[in-house]
Amino acid sequence: MPRVVALTANAMSAERTRYIEAGMDDYLSKPIDVGALAGSLRRAGEKSMGS
Repeated sequence: MPRVVALTANAMSAERTRYIEAGMDDYLSKPIDVGALAGSLRRAGEKSMGS
């Protein structure tokens, strides 16, 4: 199953909740933090293994 990660330059704290509630699997804001990206990919892999 595909996973969808929202990526935006708008880094307001309420944005993450809004995107998750809209159905995104995760949320990252620019500039990309390599550790956050790695964590998002790891979580997506874990969800895929559990699906």
